[in-house]
Amino acid sequence: EDAKLVLVKSTEGLCLQAFTERDWEEREDKIAAQDRTPAILHLLRFQVASAQRVEPDGHGRVVVPPSLRAHAGLAPSCEVVLAGQIRRFEIWARERWLAEMEKTEATLPEWSADLARMGL
Repeated sequence: EDAKLVLVKSTEGLCLQAFTERDWEEREDKIAAQDRTPAILHLLRFQVASAQRVEPDGHGRVVVPPSLRAHAGLAPSCEVVLAGQIRRFEIWARERWLAEMEKTEATLPEWSADLARMGL
């Protein structure tokens, strides 16, 4: 049903985000409904302009376009981490993912307290 994916530069780290085509179109609609503030213009130029539709092959693999590979630091021989994010997933170069996890763990008390206040 939703075989095609949309790959974009992440606004949340030095990685890529992958959306189903339907979820990406919903995001585009939300963005288009916003006033054109400087933040929205930056988002349009950074993320929306980077969007690339890809279709998985019979084994579920996709070819990541060169500009997105360069942004995420995905060298030909590097290990890749796919990190699920509920309605999308992230694509990381393994070294960048490990560095991000170190920062995440180092700040665990602060952000976990925020989550507790949200009831999560």
